[in-house]
Amino acid sequence: MTVVVGFFCGNTVSLPVDPRMRMASPKTNPSRVFTPEGTFGWGGSCGSIYPVDSPGGFDYLGYKDGFSLEKPWLFQDFDLLTFYQVTEEELNEKLGYFRSGRYKFEWDDIEFDMAEHNKLLQDTAGEVKQLREKQTKVQDELVAAENESLQKWREDKEKNKVDESTVDALLADPAISTIESSIDANVWRVEMAEGDEIQANQVVATIEAMKLIISVQAPEFMKTGTVEKLLVRPGETVKAGDKLALIRHEG
Repeated sequence: MTVVVGFFCGNTVSLPVDPRMRMASPKTNPSRVFTPEGTFGWGGSCGSIYPVDSPGGFDYLGYKDGFSLEKPWLFQDFDLLTFYQVTEEELNEKLGYFRSGRYKFEWDDIEFDMAEHNKLLQDTAGEVKQLREKQTKVQDELVAAENESLQKWREDKEKNKVDESTVDALLADPAISTIESSIDANVWRVEMAEGDEIQANQVVATIEAMKLIISVQAPEFMKTGTVEKLLVRPGETVKAGDKLALIRHEG
């Protein structure tokens, strides 16, 4: 059932009507910044449908069947969504129709019987309790494993951390320039290695904030140079103004 249309314009968030089918799924960390249209994703306790390539989903041009410029989303609160199995060939064919705006959604006008739903909740309460206990146990084990992995990562990070005195000594050299983060963000990728040659406007690292990807580039004034020291690794969090890399430039 559609429980909300939002967080990102038109994104459809849904929840299984049957409480026995509900689950909690870890979200991607760092957040995925691109999801192909036609994707059904599950994060947290709800599923989401992505009508267009985006972090959320809506047809901003309103050209697909069921969408419009005035209402660039398809589903409404309390819509019941039903899925059925198809072959890979059928799926690709339907996605082709969907992307071209020719796919026809099948729908019927029905009434949702709240009394019947409440009875389902009562009848399955015991079974749901047992399922939740199993889910809680597995989630606790998952959290413990993640904490152990995080601790190892932090220890490894601290072991390989560049000493501040080394950074200060390098910065005393007029041929050294810094590459800094413009905002608070997660380091998505480090695009270069120490010793690599680099030119003006070449991407040094890619950072992500609120599902926005930002390419951090070498300064325009630098003709050519070399990556002297990398100060961050993928997965780290940086603040605005933090140094990402030191570049030895020739011009």
